[in-house]
Amino acid sequence: YNRDKSEAAAMGIIEERIKYAPFRERIVSAEQAAQVIKDGMTVAIPDFGSYTNPMAIVDAITRRVRDGGETLRLGLIKTANANERLEQDWCRYGILKRRMIFFGSPAVRRLVNTPGGIEFQDPHLSAVPDMLRHGQLGKLDVAIVSCGGVTEEGKLLPLFDQGYTPVALECAE
Repeated sequence: YNRDKSEAAAMGIIEERIKYAPFRERIVSAEQAAQVIKDGMTVAIPDFGSYTNPMAIVDAITRRVRDGGETLRLGLIKTANANERLEQDWCRYGILKRRMIFFGSPAVRRLVNTPGGIEFQDPHLSAVPDMLRHGQLGKLDVAIVSCGGVTEEGKLLPLFDQGYTPVALECAE
């Protein structure tokens, strides 16, 4: 969750957006969520460009490497161009090991398919859901998704990329 939980609770945001009560008890900080990510994992961030990137978690992952001295080399599956800051930071700190699908960042372009750089694959976007389901892209460890809320039944309300988000959630360990 992008805000401090107590601040969000005081503002009524949690109850307004997360109508399924059991999920409210599972809210953690971006730093806590980022601790789930381990070296070598593949992470899907299904969103549409930089508009819906869950940057609080992405920034917490970056801080683990930049400030904490950890080594994280991650695969990243995105459905569109990533937030420029995500790609610059993850390239600068050596986090980005593998990148799939379209990119526009000069930081990524310099490292794509170079020795010790970023392994890049560019399957057609429409093929990615089936490729994930059939394991053709390898194991998907974590999906970091943006959503506008949760229904009373516990269903997520994705902001964008509604076709890929459910598949990423279904396939993630």
